[in-house]
Amino acid sequence: MTMGGVLLAEDDDDLRAKLAEVLRAEGHKVIPVRNGREALTAMANWQPALVLMDLVMPVMNGWQLLLELESTGMLNTTPVFILTAPSVSPVPPGHAVFVKPLNMDSLLRAVRVYAH
Repeated sequence: MTMGGVLLAEDDDDLRAKLAEVLRAEGHKVIPVRNGREALTAMANWQPALVLMDLVMPVMNGWQLLLELESTGMLNTTPVFILTAPSVSPVPPGHAVFVKPLNMDSLLRAVRVYAH
């Protein structure tokens, strides 16, 4: 199984593309996906160092993705950063939360700690 990098689960095409571009410019491997189902498919053969995920996504939302990651034990080894609008509540406890519009400097500082 391949390891490392950032899994980016975000349904907003523009934000997903921008985040992927910024993270790659920082030297990170990035796998961008549109929803939780695509995230699980990507993680079938790859364990990211970090998951950045929106909560409100089609097909499989962020809360459902967290439940799947918990059931597989992946939450024990892979940090998850929540990317969310200020109106979304409640936010799952135990995860770093970044409110949209994102402060890229803060997000990148946090990503540097976990993603290699």
